[in-house]
Amino acid sequence: MSPPVFRHEAMATYFEITVAGHPEAYARQAAAAAFRELDRLEGELSRFVESSDIARANRLAFGKEIAIGDDALECLLLAAGVAESTRHAFDPAYGSERRPELPEGAPAFLLDPASHVLTSRSSRLHLA
Repeated sequence: MSPPVFRHEAMATYFEITVAGHPEAYARQAAAAAFRELDRLEGELSRFVESSDIARANRLAFGKEIAIGDDALECLLLAAGVAESTRHAFDPAYGSERRPELPEGAPAFLLDPASHVLTSRSSRLHLA
């Protein structure tokens, strides 16, 4: 008999979890815990959830800043690192409106990891 597959919709897609080698009750609890964490992260990181750190950042005017949580900071630091290492082939702020007075290649946002502050460097920040 194949292990049960648990499915959950979040972040505009479907996630599936299979827990092999454990009783179904345990597998169901484990999948439910993972999906709760997924929903929590979606609430903090989704641009479609008005109260999320990402949605709040996308409403910032140039030069304005907000405090962001640990998860958004970690995600954006990782994304900024990937953007730099790929020479911006991947860019979490690809759709942002760049300011003409800033040098070519200037980042659309700045992060201060010590204070958990994100500062917009765009006329219209668009974190996806």
